[in-house]
Amino acid sequence: MKLVKHNRNELDQWFNNFYGDCSRSNDYFENTSSKSFTIEINKDDTHFYASAEIPGVKKENVSIEVHDSILTINTERAANHSCENETIKATRQVKLGENINVEAISAKLEDGILTLTLPLAEKVKPRSISVN
Repeated sequence: MKLVKHNRNELDQWFNNFYGDCSRSNDYFENTSSKSFTIEINKDDTHFYASAEIPGVKKENVSIEVHDSILTINTERAANHSCENETIKATRQVKLGENINVEAISAKLEDGILTLTLPLAEKVKPRSISVN
């Protein structure tokens, strides 16, 4: 048996010609990619609203947690190309102020847009005081 040496670039080129360009990193066996996404935050008198574009992610592949005033959103979806079972994972964390009612946070995923509603705690909602 004869050993044949190939440099990595030749192997990459051969693999890409045969299977298509599936390069994700310098590791041949890497099958996940980690990414992040942008969150847009708006506020009114009673709520903060956070929205993120996460196209291709199903609601069962979204997890949202709050721990120590940090909101963490994790998503997972299949890659959009024909490579072997690649999964793209994305994570985003946002520091919440003490003024959020964590127990009343709600989330909705519709048409690739994740929308979180974060109600302000009662003590920080503005209130009008009448003068007698």
